Formats: sequence, C-alpha cells, structure tokens
Amino acid sequence: VNGETVATIGVGETYNFVLSEASALITTSQPAFVAQYLQGADTAGEGDPAMGFVPGQNTWLSSYFVANPAEDRALAQNLLNIVIPTEALGTLELNGEPVDTSNFLAVDGTDLSVGNVDVPDGLLQIEAADPFQLMLFGFDSYDSYLTFGGASFASGIVIPDREFVYIDNAGFIEGRGEGDSGQTDFVFTVQRSGPTESEVTVDYEIS
Repeated sequence: VNGETVATIGVGETYNFVLSEASALITTSQPAFVAQYLQGADTAGEGDPAMGFVPGQNTWLSSYFVANPAEDRALAQNLLNIVIPTEALGTLELNGEPVDTSNFLAVDGTDLSVGNVDVPDGLLQIEAADPFQLMLFGFDSYDSYLTFGGASFASGIVIPDREFVYIDNAGFIEGRGEGDSGQTDFVFTVQRSGPTESEVTVDYEIS
C-alpha cells in the first residue's frame, strides 16, 4: 500500500486497512480482488455500512450513465469518486457541463488524480476524453449506498454510438389536466442528430 509491504496473504485470505489519506495505491505480486467499504455512522459519524467492488484499470470506461436515489428515496448527499488520468482532468463533464476538478489530488507514483464530485439526484451522464474509474456513493442518517459506475468486463468490447433521450413529463402535463373522462393526447417528436449512416430505432414506454 503506497509502496510499503503490509501483508503476505494466500489464496482466499484477506487484508483490511482503513483509508486515512485521500488515496491509496495498492499493488500486489499476483492478481487480487479489491473491495471498498463505508463504515457507517457508529464508526465514521454518518451513513450506514456499504460495500463496493473496485474495478481494475483495464475495465474503465470513458462514458457512464448512472442514477442515484431520487424523489422520496433521495439521500442527503450523493457523490462521485473519480480516478482519472491527470492529463484528462480538463475534459471531465457531468451532464454536458465541465466538472470543477480543483479539489482533485494527484495519486503519488502514478499519472492519475482522484477526487469527489457532489452530484444532484437522478440520472447522470459522466464522460471524459480518456477512460476513468467511477464510484457512486451517497449517505444519510443510517442509510447509504456504494457501487462502481460500470466496467467493460468482456475483452474487445465496443461501446456503440447511441442517442439517449430522457423526457420529464412534468412539462407536458402542466396545463393539460387528466380530467374525469375521455382521453388526453400527447405527441412526442424525436429528432435525430449525429451520424446518419446507420439505421436507428426508437423505443418508448409509458409508466
């Protein structure tokens, strides 16, 4: 851990340590599985115990779609923990807007930087010019979650070009009450953008 030999473990054995610094560089002589824990309010003063797997660097992606609890399930705070090549910090975007990375710190002995980003409730799109690691977590009084944002576990995986459209129905419902009888028609128009060489299908669902 951070260049210091801290344990010798065999197959099926584990080593635990408390991450007291902003980051830790973990290296092993053989492949190892790494998990990260939130300790919970009784130990850390907030949240609840939670565990997330840490994906290897060879599975990182350059674009993620994730969602955190919203509306009546929303927690007090939601954050992204991001490990990204330092040279790509200026390209990091959240929902199409540049991310303030002024609080990110360099990870000693690497070309990477790490930092947390406060995010709103609901659906999020995070992308950068280079692949990066994304962990998503949140907490409230004795409640929390921790998970990784995604990973490409298949060798040679290709991320297809897609257009995602998310519609908030509040804007359509305003001024168009449901009423007590009959039907109220709604028309949704999907306009294609981007490359036009390939066929595009449009799917929808009503909930």
